[in-house]
Amino acid sequence: MNTQEFSPKTGYHIQEIGASYCHKDFLQVKQGIFVLCTSGEAEFEINMVKMQIKQNCVAMLSSILAMRLISTSADFKAIVLIIDAEMSSQISVGIPVQVFERILREPVREIKAAADWQMLEGLMNVALAYCNKNTLSPFSQEIVGGITRCLFLIYGEDVVATDKNKKKMVYTMGDNYFRRFVE
Repeated sequence: MNTQEFSPKTGYHIQEIGASYCHKDFLQVKQGIFVLCTSGEAEFEINMVKMQIKQNCVAMLSSILAMRLISTSADFKAIVLIIDAEMSSQISVGIPVQVFERILREPVREIKAAADWQMLEGLMNVALAYCNKNTLSPFSQEIVGGITRCLFLIYGEDVVATDKNKKKMVYTMGDNYFRRFVE
C-alpha cells in the first residue's frame, strides 16, 4: 500500500493487506491510520519503535513520521484505513480527549469484548465495500467519515470502560476547539 494512493478529493483510502504485503523500506506517513488485524500477526516499526499487532487488535496511529512493516505470519490479514488531517479533525469533534490520549500512549490495543470486535470488523468491512464500489458521490466523505467516527467511538467506549481513573473529567475535542476559538 502506498499512502499516496488515497485521493485528495476524498481524504481517505482503505484496503485489505495480507502476508504478501511487507515493506522493508520506511514509508513517510503524515495521515492517520486505523488498522484492524483480522488474522495472524505482524511486526512493524513506527518512528524507530517496534510494535506487534495480532488478531483482534486495533492499531490507531496518527501523524507518523516513518513506518515500515517488518514481518508477518503466513495467515496475516488486516484492513487498513488512512485518513488525512482535515478529515480527521472533522470526525474528531465530540470524541473524548482520553481516547486520543490513550491512542498516543497505547497505539495497539487488543479488543477483548466480542461484541465490540464484531462491530469494529463490521464497520471496517462496510467502509471497504463502500470504497470498493469506486463511485464517488457528494456524500462519500460524509459516509466514510461517519463510519470512521463510529470506529473511534467504539474504541473510545473500550478506553473509558477500562480507564482506572474514573474521576477524570472527559473533555471533548469540540470543547477544545471552542476554547481555542475564544482565546
